[in-house]
Amino acid sequence: MKKNTKHTPQAQRIIEFVELTGLTQTQFSVQCGFKSPSTMQMICTEGQSPTTKTLSKIVHRFPQLNYDWVLMGIGEMINRSFAKAPSSKSQQRSTRATFDQISKNQSVSDLKTNELKSDVSDLMKLMKDTMILTAQQNGMLTIKIEELQKTIKSGMDFIGEKEAKRDAFFEKMHHEEMVKIHELDKKRLANIRILDIERRVNREEGQEKLSHKIYTYLKESRELIFTALTQAKEDAINESQEKFNVQLGKHTINKKPKSTLL
Repeated sequence: MKKNTKHTPQAQRIIEFVELTGLTQTQFSVQCGFKSPSTMQMICTEGQSPTTKTLSKIVHRFPQLNYDWVLMGIGEMINRSFAKAPSSKSQQRSTRATFDQISKNQSVSDLKTNELKSDVSDLMKLMKDTMILTAQQNGMLTIKIEELQKTIKSGMDFIGEKEAKRDAFFEKMHHEEMVKIHELDKKRLANIRILDIERRVNREEGQEKLSHKIYTYLKESRELIFTALTQAKEDAINESQEKFNVQLGKHTINKKPKSTLL
C-alpha cells in the first residue's frame, strides 16, 4: 500500500502497521473482529481517520501497537514494553478524551473549510457576473464610439467636399472676371486710340478740350471698371456663401443626434 497525501496521519500510520503485519485488508479486518472489510477500506483506501471504537479494536487485537503513536504520532509504532503496559481498555480510557478532542477539532476545521469554499465560490460567481457585465458595457461603449467616429468622418468629408467646390467656384469666378476686365481694357484701349486719332486730326481746333475729354474718359473708365469688378466679386461671394450655408444646414452633423447612452 502507498501513502496518499489525502490520507489523514492516523490512516497513514494504520496502513504502515498493516503492511508490517503482512496481512491483507480483509485478513486484518477479520483479525480485529470487524463485521465487514469496509471499515479498513475507509481507513486504508479512502484515508479516513479511525474512530475510537475502531482503533480500540485494533489495539486490543494487536497490543504491541502503540495507541498514542497511531493517534498523535508520539513514540514508536511498536510498544516494546506492551506486556507491562496497561490493558487496551485502560489505554482507551486514558486516550479517549484526547482522541475525541482531536476529532472534534478536525470536524470544526472541516466545517470552516467548507464555509470558506462556499464563500470563495460565491465570490468567484460575483466576479464572473461583474466581468460579464463590464464586458457588455465596454462592448456597447465601443459601438457608440464607432458610430460617433463615423458621424464625424461623414461630417468632415462633407465639409471638405463643400470647401473644394467653393474653391473651384472662386477660381472660375476669378477667371471669368479677368476675362471681363481684359475685354473692358481692350475696349478702353480701342477708344483711347480712336480719341487719340481724333485728337491728332483736330489738334489745332481743340487740342486742350480733347485732352481734357480723354483724361475725363480715362478716369471714368477706371472708376467704372473698379466698381464693376468690386460689385461682381461681392455678388459672387454672397451667392456662394448662401449656397454653402444651405447645404451645410441640411447635413446630419448640424442636427442634434438622439442620445442612445443611458
